[in-house]
Amino acid sequence: MSNSRFSAFFKIQERLNSNGLEIDRSELISEFTHNKKSSLTDLTPWEYSELLNWLNRTFPSEQDPKKVQSNLMRRKIISLFRKMEWQQDGKADMERIYAWTLKYGYLNKSLNQYTYEELPQLVTQVETIYKKYLLER
Repeated sequence: MSNSRFSAFFKIQERLNSNGLEIDRSELISEFTHNKKSSLTDLTPWEYSELLNWLNRTFPSEQDPKKVQSNLMRRKIISLFRKMEWQQDGKADMERIYAWTLKYGYLNKSLNQYTYEELPQLVTQVETIYKKYLLER
């Protein structure tokens, strides 16, 4: 794949950045490929096309920036739980994640019920748990 093939990705990234959404490219690719790849150059042409489709579905251009940022924070939480092996059939164990946020999340609400203003503290809470997980390994 030539660098000009990546221009569509960089256009989406520029749009997100202009809405105040700083994305980590390698983390995004890692999440998309279920931690198998972390670089655009590692993707096959089909995977790259699917990544673009996924990004456009996940972050439509006319969407409210707070909603997009909230979705990014939720995805980060899900990604951290997946890294802690909260998976079922190769996908995030959403039932377990939802149960955890209800029981242990600082507001005891379902993941999707946390607002834009509340999610940063939940992300921090999950990041702390993830750091402890890494130390115990």
